[in-house]
Amino acid sequence: ACLLALSSCGPAAQTGRDATPLDGGIDVFTDAAPPQACEKMDILFVIDDSYSMDEEQANLAQNFPQFAAVIDNYVTRSNALLDYRIGVTATSRTGIALNGVPWTAEGGHDGALLMTDGCNMPRRWLQRTDPNVVQAFSCVAQVGIDGLGWEMPLLMIDWALDERVLDGTNTGFVRDDALLAIVILTDEDDCSR
Repeated sequence: ACLLALSSCGPAAQTGRDATPLDGGIDVFTDAAPPQACEKMDILFVIDDSYSMDEEQANLAQNFPQFAAVIDNYVTRSNALLDYRIGVTATSRTGIALNGVPWTAEGGHDGALLMTDGCNMPRRWLQRTDPNVVQAFSCVAQVGIDGLGWEMPLLMIDWALDERVLDGTNTGFVRDDALLAIVILTDEDDCSR
């Protein structure tokens, strides 16, 4: 299953609160400024790396060329091609405690954007200007099936966009003036925290 979530582009569109709540006590938000058209999009793929995901990963890699064709040909309101970045991480972390007992999993990525050997990636993410986006993504999306059986996509999103930015691993991937899309590929419920 895939989940796509978008955040706003540029300054927050809903910053001013109306003094009068709607029926039911819900506050009404008013736009502080006219909506902006975005020219950029950062896309984070969080791929389940547990033992049951071999077929799903292969399917994603096989069908990614159609997705790439859509974003490569997407024209923004200003008649420009979309400036995109694509990053991939997996759902596993390197260690957890089960009933108070530390347990370590091999191959956890802790939200780091993957830059797999042999995938010919110039950085931890792919972008429009790279000559081999489809091939590199199809390669890096094969995250393996040796990760934890306790999939943690929501925690890995948090770590990818916060912890791994703070420690410098994913710094530069997410841009303030870009839409953020998150795609989760998994066959299990989230087991974060």
